[in-house]
Amino acid sequence: MGLRTRVGAAALMLLAIFVLFAAAPGPAGADPKYSDKKLKKLLKKELATKGLTAKGISACKPKGKKVIICRWRAKGTFPGDIPYECAGRAKFAVKSKTWTIDPCQSINEPMMPLGPVQPHPLFGFNEDWNLHYDAFDQLPGIGANIARQGLFWEAVERNPGQPYDWSEMDALYNGFLARGIRPLWVLYAAPCWAQGGTCETGAHPTEAFYDEFAAFAAAGAQRYPESVGFEIWNEPNFRLYWGGDPDPESYARMIQAVAPAIKAVDPTVPVLTAALSPHINTEANAMAYNEFLRRVYDTGAPLLTDAIGTHPYPNRRFTEDYLGNIRVNLYRTFNVMENHGDGAKPIWVTETGVSNQGDDEAFEPNQQAEALANIYDMLRRIAHPIPVVVFHRFLDKPNDPRIKEQGYGVLTGSGNRKPAYCAIAAVRDVPC
Repeated sequence: MGLRTRVGAAALMLLAIFVLFAAAPGPAGADPKYSDKKLKKLLKKELATKGLTAKGISACKPKGKKVIICRWRAKGTFPGDIPYECAGRAKFAVKSKTWTIDPCQSINEPMMPLGPVQPHPLFGFNEDWNLHYDAFDQLPGIGANIARQGLFWEAVERNPGQPYDWSEMDALYNGFLARGIRPLWVLYAAPCWAQGGTCETGAHPTEAFYDEFAAFAAAGAQRYPESVGFEIWNEPNFRLYWGGDPDPESYARMIQAVAPAIKAVDPTVPVLTAALSPHINTEANAMAYNEFLRRVYDTGAPLLTDAIGTHPYPNRRFTEDYLGNIRVNLYRTFNVMENHGDGAKPIWVTETGVSNQGDDEAFEPNQQAEALANIYDMLRRIAHPIPVVVFHRFLDKPNDPRIKEQGYGVLTGSGNRKPAYCAIAAVRDVPC
């Protein structure tokens, strides 16, 4: 083949390649009017109409001549200050110029939405008040109007069949009322004779003695009519406070015995389920709180109560989203309630707080002050009724073997004010 022939053949080959590429679809695919850049712009606008903020759209590719497929990623905040992050596929129909877009399945766990600021809730502290009569006078100064205290069955009915001895509980009740404080009683601590052969401080009664426990609860409700409510036990999903392996069905039967007995003597007093320990996983000593609550709800027992108790402690550092963690905790509880047709019932936060003692999750004293004020303000904005908020605890416990318990207080163990005291008073609109 001569030189001219070879050159001519090469030219024809280059021309063929040029024609092939010119005829091939561009990045937009099925229609040259829709470039990759234009499709991304259109998709971004379409995502915005669905409340999604696009953070990335990958190259769009044709699927035949009628459809173009794009992939997208979005991140932002939904109404209610709910952060989301999701990804999906979008299908563009060339002829109708319409999009079909996958729903946003956020990788973030759902949390309770926020709304307008609600009126101040009833507010106070969880404490072993029977050991701290000297601290009562500092409650009004922080804006407290309730106090969470154990109503100990073992202290009232030490021996079966003998008259109740209310002396210790009367002293607490009268001391609270004298300062304008109403008690939230936690029905707790079976006497040894009701534990079925064991004698463990704070342990639950056996089911054979649920009727006697209910009678004690009813007598307490009748004796203390100014109480803000009665909480049936404390953290029964945690062996430490149940006194045995967590048993949601048995706890449900406790509710079924106690709640009607209280209502029979005082139909107006609120009765609530025990707030649960915020364990998120079931382990040897505890059951995950949403699993425990679901199984209790499966029996129908919570429908006998007026509110659901919660302990949404923020298991986060000060530099992390501790407020979001509380909202996730609350949503898990609400989700169980809603799934059982009880979503309109109020939630009472009967313990939450942060400690300035412990491991690297400990808050500095000024951080504790800021965090508790933020938690209080945030709880006032939860878009679900939370009429009661209780912080744990009022005084530090310097010698407690559980390190975090040493620093939850807003007062030191000797009764001096920490920065958190005045920070809370400020959000309660009380001079400090």
